[in-house]
Amino acid sequence: MLKTFSILLLSIVFYQTENKKSNVWETKINESNYQVFVRESDISDIKEIKIIHNFKGNFKKLALALNDIETNKKLFSSCTEAKLLKRIDAQSSYQYFYFKMPLTISDRDIVSKVTIKSTDTTYSLGTSSTDGKMVAIKSKVIRMTQANTSWQFKKTSSGDIYMEYYASADPKGKIPKWLVNAFAIREARISIDILKKMIR
Repeated sequence: MLKTFSILLLSIVFYQTENKKSNVWETKINESNYQVFVRESDISDIKEIKIIHNFKGNFKKLALALNDIETNKKLFSSCTEAKLLKRIDAQSSYQYFYFKMPLTISDRDIVSKVTIKSTDTTYSLGTSSTDGKMVAIKSKVIRMTQANTSWQFKKTSSGDIYMEYYASADPKGKIPKWLVNAFAIREARISIDILKKMIR
């Protein structure tokens, strides 16, 4: 009996060790002022993304742009609808986003809690998904309930803007994970380029 229990215990430990996801960031893009890293996620098979970027821009314009929900919609090429659902306080709110997907992929939507914090030299915008019960689910649309993003900006002593972007999401559905991973990195860069144009 003891021998059987020992074998079972060793099997569980081995399984957990083999299936433990790595928290080490892997470099995908390493340019002089633009780096992209990925790592395995605890919430899905889709990898988490982290981007570090230094760029020139007007820091005051950046805060004004990201405070506006319509601007946030413009940052994502697939986002066709964005609206404020409920103001929680001066820094936080619930917002709704709808994403039109290409080809035969089902559209997605999400209800997120959005939190903004800022000073004269720093700005952060974080989103965390909710259960989505504030908005009725539309026919043939997949509601995302596991998605988090973080935009961190800091005005440097040289006047440039230092940015760290983080995203972790489970889009659900039957999209191949390699396609989602590639799409996420591509869309993040497009969003950053759009933002940079807004705040020149």
